[in-house]
Amino acid sequence: MRLRAFEAVTVALPGALTVYLSFNAGGYFPGTTALVALVLAVGLALRAVLVPRPFAGAGWPLAIAGGAVALFAAWVLASAAWSHAPARALVEFERVLLYLLLLLLFGSLARDPARTRRMLRGLVVGIFVVCVAALATRLQPGLWSTSDAYGAERLSYPLTYWNALGLLSSLGVVLSFHLASDEREGRAVRVLGAAAVPVLCACLVLTLSRGAIAAGLAGLAVYALVARPRGLAGATIAVLPAAGAAVALTYRAELLFTPGYAQAQGGTVALGLIACALAGALLRWATLRLDGRTSGVRLPLGVRRGPVLIGVLLAAACAALVVALELSGGLAEQYGRFVAGDEIAVGGDQRSRLTDPGNTGRVGLWRVAVAGFAAAPLTGGGAGTYALLWARERPRAFDAVDGHSLYLETLAEEGVVGLLLVMACLLSILAAFGGRARGLERAVYGALLAAGLAWALHAAIDWDWEMPAVTSWLFAFGGAALAGSRRAEEPTRYPAPGGSRSALLGRGALAAACAALAVVSALLALSQLRLEAAAAAFERGDCRAATAAARSALSILAVRPQPWEVIGMCAARESFDRRGVAALEAALDLDPADWRLHYESAVVRGSVGLDPRPAARRAVRLNPHSPLARAAATRLRGDRPRDWVPRSRAMPLPAPPFP
Repeated sequence: MRLRAFEAVTVALPGALTVYLSFNAGGYFPGTTALVALVLAVGLALRAVLVPRPFAGAGWPLAIAGGAVALFAAWVLASAAWSHAPARALVEFERVLLYLLLLLLFGSLARDPARTRRMLRGLVVGIFVVCVAALATRLQPGLWSTSDAYGAERLSYPLTYWNALGLLSSLGVVLSFHLASDEREGRAVRVLGAAAVPVLCACLVLTLSRGAIAAGLAGLAVYALVARPRGLAGATIAVLPAAGAAVALTYRAELLFTPGYAQAQGGTVALGLIACALAGALLRWATLRLDGRTSGVRLPLGVRRGPVLIGVLLAAACAALVVALELSGGLAEQYGRFVAGDEIAVGGDQRSRLTDPGNTGRVGLWRVAVAGFAAAPLTGGGAGTYALLWARERPRAFDAVDGHSLYLETLAEEGVVGLLLVMACLLSILAAFGGRARGLERAVYGALLAAGLAWALHAAIDWDWEMPAVTSWLFAFGGAALAGSRRAEEPTRYPAPGGSRSALLGRGALAAACAALAVVSALLALSQLRLEAAAAAFERGDCRAATAAARSALSILAVRPQPWEVIGMCAARESFDRRGVAALEAALDLDPADWRLHYESAVVRGSVGLDPRPAARRAVRLNPHSPLARAAATRLRGDRPRDWVPRSRAMPLPAPPFP
């Protein structure tokens, strides 16, 4: 009974986790990440104790990938030694821990392709649920309203970031098309898969995410070349017209891309999408008979081999890109526009961004990341420090927290060592997908390879690593693919008595390690809850409650500077005494390169008659483009404390941004 319950949970987990993380800002914030890691650590510990053969899937492939992630997690945590920002390292460590636990949990199970198929269906259902909810907020805002934070022209709810929602939609398109194409899936699954694609395509269009669209197209091409399912022709005949009609209908509804006016066209588009989904389902039902008639089609042996397939794909993609760029205005001109186009000139029509090659500031972000890597090529600046690097080195005044490239940001933060570990893990997972894409299971693992490559391509231009909602599935299915195929566990209620001494030691070590990691995750989650309470109290002006919540957060986890920041600013806001100075000095000890803390320290010091100038100058050096830092350095000049006090008290103290 226990094993059957565990089996049901593991099958549903990737899809359920995608939904939960999506509706919690994509899992970006550390409270959500820590909570999920806590649950996974407890689940893995229980498996180690209760399941007769908890390491049934363990082998060298899992050891290589899991070892790479574990070493990367340790490297991230160790980077606090040279970044002197332990809280930033801890937040980044917790995210890596989540991915590691998913990899180990699913890798510990004996590999079962039937289980993988059920997991994939559940994942598609989860993605579809998220995308339908996102569409509902735009097509029927009266039925599903959202806050003003989601009122931008580009659809972002519930993940809060349009490119992440776009990537999730693209992954859903690739995997749904697989369900519609794979002859080993039931008839109902193939029909429903075809019905889902038009809806997911509409969601993708509303995000206006160029990178996600390109990644999705690349994923579909890889799937067609690698998986080659017998139902590919029938699925294409059914999906292509239905998805094309859905894309055209959504794109032409110009009011959907204008906040506040979606209601005028939302109802019509909603009915049209329902019709497209039904048309896709009916066409797929009508083409089911074609699935068995394409079994005689075979590619040449050389083309079926992996390296040749990859070469053909890359050559075709490069040729298509060159032709498209030439047709749209010349390759050199388009490249120049990409390099120089920090901004996209959308004018009054947001849809024009789809044909604009501007980089939206990414080239500047990448150059700063490369500069950070050049300063410390082996170790990087430390986990979570890209925001500090960008504030110090940015070429112009716009805020950024992430480098918009997993690979370049990893180089900047963790150096060559970190990038090698990340690449070792990702390549191990993709190699496992590709290695399994043969024989009867070629289609399902081909779909996972296609989706994994789409994710890896998109991660090169965006911060998907920091959004577990679009990344956690990769480690869950990666663990399942890396696992060895062994005899299934016996359905006993309790662990079998006896066993080798090494096996018992392994069980105990795994359970103890998971328990320790669960404690760390619990502390971070509780600390985040108290910090959020402190932030809410500070914003409504209740400094007594804010200070109490901040001190509570410190009692739980003392390495984070934000509680001291709240205490210091509340002391300055209430009485302008030296308690605020001491609190901000404690915060600076925990994050000495944060320009905001230096700015706040300058303001609080000056407000009590202490010299604010060194802190103000330090804030400007750490963020030369900050209007606040420059204003403090300008206004707090002079040698007379009687001038510092009124000028400092007139300077703003904004609410601290909590990660």
